[in-house]
Amino acid sequence: MAAVRSWIAGRPCIVAGSTWPAEEGALADWWPGPEVALIVAPHEVHPSHLDAVTRAFSAPVHRFSAPDPIQGDVLLIDGIGWLSRLYAVADIAVVGGGFGKGIHNVLEPAAHGVPILVGPQTHRFREAQALEAVGALRRLESPRELASALDAWLADGAARRKAATAARAYAESGRGAARQIAAA
Repeated sequence: MAAVRSWIAGRPCIVAGSTWPAEEGALADWWPGPEVALIVAPHEVHPSHLDAVTRAFSAPVHRFSAPDPIQGDVLLIDGIGWLSRLYAVADIAVVGGGFGKGIHNVLEPAAHGVPILVGPQTHRFREAQALEAVGALRRLESPRELASALDAWLADGAARRKAATAARAYAESGRGAARQIAAA
Protein backbone atom coordinates (compact mmCIF):
# COMPACT_ATOMS: atom_id res chain seq x y z
CA MET A 1 0.00 0.00 0.00
CA ALA A 2 2.97 2.32 0.45
CA ALA A 3 3.53 2.27 -3.31
CA VAL A 4 -0.13 3.20 -3.90
CA ARG A 5 0.03 6.07 -1.39
CA SER A 6 3.23 7.31 -3.02
CA TRP A 7 1.59 7.18 -6.47
CA ILE A 8 -1.45 9.12 -5.23
CA ALA A 9 0.90 11.87 -4.00
CA GLY A 10 -1.78 14.09 -2.47
CA ARG A 11 -4.12 14.03 -5.46
CA PRO A 12 -7.84 13.38 -5.02
CA CYS A 13 -8.33 9.62 -5.33
CA ILE A 14 -11.28 7.77 -6.80
CA VAL A 15 -11.50 4.05 -6.06
CA ALA A 16 -13.93 2.22 -8.32
CA GLY A 17 -14.56 -1.22 -6.88
CA SER A 18 -16.21 -4.34 -8.25
CA THR A 19 -16.84 -2.50 -11.50
CA TRP A 20 -18.58 -3.79 -14.59
CA PRO A 21 -18.35 -2.42 -18.15
CA ALA A 22 -20.98 0.29 -17.47
CA GLU A 23 -18.91 1.89 -14.70
CA GLU A 24 -15.60 1.27 -16.48
CA GLY A 25 -16.80 2.94 -19.68
CA ALA A 26 -18.23 5.91 -17.80
CA LEU A 27 -14.99 6.32 -15.85
CA ALA A 28 -12.88 6.12 -19.03
CA ASP A 29 -15.09 8.75 -20.68
CA TRP A 30 -14.91 11.01 -17.61
CA TRP A 31 -11.32 10.66 -16.44
CA PRO A 32 -9.94 14.24 -16.36
CA GLY A 33 -6.24 13.38 -16.39
CA PRO A 34 -3.38 12.79 -14.00
CA GLU A 35 -4.55 15.46 -11.55
CA VAL A 36 -6.91 12.77 -10.22
CA ALA A 37 -5.68 9.37 -9.03
CA LEU A 38 -8.04 6.73 -10.39
CA ILE A 39 -7.95 3.15 -9.14
CA VAL A 40 -10.18 0.66 -10.93
CA ALA A 41 -10.81 -2.78 -9.40
CA PRO A 42 -13.00 -4.72 -11.85
CA HIS A 43 -15.35 -7.44 -10.67
CA GLU A 44 -13.98 -9.69 -13.42
CA VAL A 45 -10.18 -9.99 -13.46
CA HIS A 46 -9.70 -12.42 -16.33
CA PRO A 47 -7.11 -11.29 -18.90
CA SER A 48 -9.52 -10.41 -21.72
CA HIS A 49 -11.57 -8.15 -19.45
CA LEU A 50 -8.48 -6.45 -18.03
CA ASP A 51 -7.27 -5.86 -21.60
CA ALA A 52 -10.64 -4.29 -22.47
CA VAL A 53 -10.48 -1.97 -19.46
CA THR A 54 -6.92 -0.97 -20.36
CA ARG A 55 -7.96 -0.17 -23.94
CA ALA A 56 -10.92 1.93 -22.75
CA PHE A 57 -8.62 4.54 -21.24
CA SER A 58 -6.73 7.05 -23.36
CA ALA A 59 -4.09 7.20 -20.63
CA PRO A 60 -1.30 4.88 -19.52
CA VAL A 61 -2.70 2.15 -17.28
CA HIS A 62 -0.53 0.39 -14.71
CA ARG A 63 -1.55 -3.08 -13.59
CA PHE A 64 -1.26 -3.58 -9.86
CA SER A 65 0.70 -6.82 -10.23
CA ALA A 66 3.36 -5.08 -12.34
CA PRO A 67 6.60 -4.15 -10.59
CA ASP A 68 6.82 -0.92 -8.60
CA PRO A 69 7.08 1.96 -8.99
CA ILE A 70 3.60 2.51 -10.35
CA GLN A 71 3.96 4.04 -13.79
CA GLY A 72 0.71 5.14 -15.31
CA ASP A 73 -2.14 7.53 -14.83
CA VAL A 74 -4.74 4.88 -13.94
CA LEU A 75 -4.09 1.98 -11.57
CA LEU A 76 -5.87 -1.23 -12.60
CA ILE A 77 -6.24 -3.84 -9.86
CA ASP A 78 -5.72 -7.16 -11.60
CA GLY A 79 -6.20 -9.47 -8.63
CA ILE A 80 -8.68 -10.08 -5.85
CA GLY A 81 -8.54 -9.31 -2.15
CA TRP A 82 -7.29 -5.72 -2.30
CA LEU A 83 -10.44 -3.67 -2.49
CA SER A 84 -11.25 -3.25 1.20
CA ARG A 85 -7.72 -1.91 1.80
CA LEU A 86 -7.84 0.37 -1.24
CA TYR A 87 -10.94 2.16 0.02
CA ALA A 88 -8.73 3.48 2.83
CA VAL A 89 -6.95 5.78 0.35
CA ALA A 90 -10.10 6.91 -1.47
CA ASP A 91 -11.75 10.31 -1.41
CA ILE A 92 -14.73 8.97 -3.37
CA ALA A 93 -15.83 5.39 -4.02
CA VAL A 94 -17.68 4.17 -7.09
CA VAL A 95 -19.21 0.81 -6.19
CA GLY A 96 -20.03 -1.30 -9.21
CA GLY A 97 -22.96 -3.44 -10.21
CA GLY A 98 -25.73 -0.90 -9.82
CA PHE A 99 -26.24 -0.44 -13.54
CA GLY A 100 -26.76 -4.20 -13.79
CA LYS A 101 -28.31 -6.69 -11.37
CA GLY A 102 -27.28 -5.00 -8.15
CA ILE A 103 -24.51 -3.25 -6.29
CA HIS A 104 -21.62 -4.78 -4.44
CA ASN A 105 -20.55 -4.10 -0.86
CA VAL A 106 -21.11 -0.48 0.19
CA LEU A 107 -20.12 -1.04 3.81
CA GLU A 108 -16.41 -1.33 2.98
CA PRO A 109 -16.06 2.24 1.71
CA ALA A 110 -18.47 3.50 4.39
CA ALA A 111 -16.30 1.96 7.11
CA HIS A 112 -13.39 4.02 5.78
CA GLY A 113 -15.50 7.19 5.76
CA VAL A 114 -15.68 7.40 1.97
CA PRO A 115 -18.71 8.87 0.14
CA ILE A 116 -20.20 6.46 -2.37
CA LEU A 117 -21.64 6.60 -5.90
CA VAL A 118 -23.68 3.68 -7.26
CA GLY A 119 -26.06 2.81 -10.07
CA PRO A 120 -29.83 2.60 -9.54
CA GLN A 121 -30.14 -1.08 -8.55
CA THR A 122 -30.15 -0.63 -4.78
CA HIS A 123 -33.65 -1.84 -3.92
CA ARG A 124 -32.40 -5.15 -2.43
CA PHE A 125 -29.68 -3.50 -0.32
CA ARG A 126 -30.81 -2.05 3.00
CA GLU A 127 -27.37 -0.57 3.72
CA ALA A 128 -27.34 1.36 0.45
CA GLN A 129 -30.79 2.77 1.12
CA ALA A 130 -29.76 3.81 4.63
CA LEU A 131 -26.52 5.37 3.40
CA GLU A 132 -28.46 7.30 0.77
CA ALA A 133 -30.93 8.50 3.42
CA VAL A 134 -28.09 9.98 5.52
CA GLY A 135 -26.40 11.60 2.52
CA ALA A 136 -23.38 9.27 2.32
CA LEU A 137 -24.38 7.61 -0.95
CA ARG A 138 -25.67 9.00 -4.23
CA ARG A 139 -27.68 6.73 -6.48
CA LEU A 140 -27.28 7.51 -10.17
CA GLU A 141 -29.88 6.59 -12.75
CA SER A 142 -27.46 6.11 -15.64
CA PRO A 143 -23.72 5.82 -16.26
CA ARG A 144 -23.86 9.24 -17.95
CA GLU A 145 -24.53 10.81 -14.53
CA LEU A 146 -21.25 9.50 -13.10
CA ALA A 147 -19.14 12.32 -14.57
CA SER A 148 -21.23 15.13 -13.09
CA ALA A 149 -21.48 13.36 -9.71
CA LEU A 150 -17.71 12.90 -9.52
CA ASP A 151 -17.08 16.48 -10.62
CA ALA A 152 -19.54 17.81 -8.05
CA TRP A 153 -17.92 15.99 -5.12
CA LEU A 154 -14.41 16.82 -6.33
CA ALA A 155 -15.30 20.52 -6.61
CA ASP A 156 -17.19 20.76 -3.32
CA GLY A 157 -14.90 19.52 -0.56
CA ALA A 158 -17.37 20.51 2.16
CA ALA A 159 -20.16 18.41 0.63
CA ARG A 160 -17.76 15.50 0.14
CA ARG A 161 -16.55 15.70 3.75
CA LYS A 162 -20.14 15.87 5.00
CA ALA A 163 -20.98 12.71 3.01
CA ALA A 164 -17.78 11.05 4.30
CA THR A 165 -18.70 11.84 7.90
CA ALA A 166 -22.19 10.43 7.35
CA ALA A 167 -20.70 7.26 5.81
CA ARG A 168 -18.39 6.66 8.77
CA ALA A 169 -21.15 7.41 11.30
CA TYR A 170 -23.46 4.92 9.61
CA ALA A 171 -20.77 2.23 9.58
CA GLU A 172 -19.93 2.91 13.22
CA SER A 173 -23.61 2.68 14.20
CA GLY A 174 -23.58 -0.99 13.21
CA ARG A 175 -20.49 -1.96 15.22
CA GLY A 176 -21.04 -4.93 17.48
CA ALA A 177 -24.06 -6.19 15.56
CA ALA A 178 -22.61 -9.70 15.21
CA ARG A 179 -22.13 -9.93 18.98
CA GLN A 180 -25.67 -8.70 19.59
CA ILE A 181 -27.11 -11.24 17.14
CA ALA A 182 -25.05 -14.07 18.62
CA ALA A 183 -26.12 -13.09 22.13
CA ALA A 184 -29.78 -13.06 21.10
